[in-house]
Amino acid sequence: MRVIKYERENGTIGLKSINDEPSKTDQQYKDDCDVNEIIRRYKKDGIVPHVKNINAQFADVSDIPSLMEGIERIDAAKEEWLKVPASIRKKHGNSVVNFYNWLADPANQDEAVKLGLKKKPKPAEEPVAAPKAAEGGKNGGTSTDS
Repeated sequence: MRVIKYERENGTIGLKSINDEPSKTDQQYKDDCDVNEIIRRYKKDGIVPHVKNINAQFADVSDIPSLMEGIERIDAAKEEWLKVPASIRKKHGNSVVNFYNWLADPANQDEAVKLGLKKKPKPAEEPVAAPKAAEGGKNGGTSTDS
């Protein structure tokens, strides 16, 4: 690249740069970036070219009342994730999704309890049998028919 210094008509000094090196701009995408070409294509078929390649994503976000609350929930979740010891995060590839799937698997419950990630489940109580009602009438279920 060369820089040429010159004097303008008003007496100020101007600088002009000349790049003699080959361009690094990939010209094959020039029509994809030209707004006039994008509008021409839109008028032709009603589709904005770079938008048609995006996969639509739909989600039920009705339980998040506002964008700000959504951001706060994400921030809180990130803080909780960072409280998990680094060795455990590393074991799961530093992926919240991998960690969550591992934690949700009942086969890993004992290890999760040992690591202090889950509380030990309370043993299921034996159901108490209801007292049996006396069978039959006044005579304890014996028949007095003769």
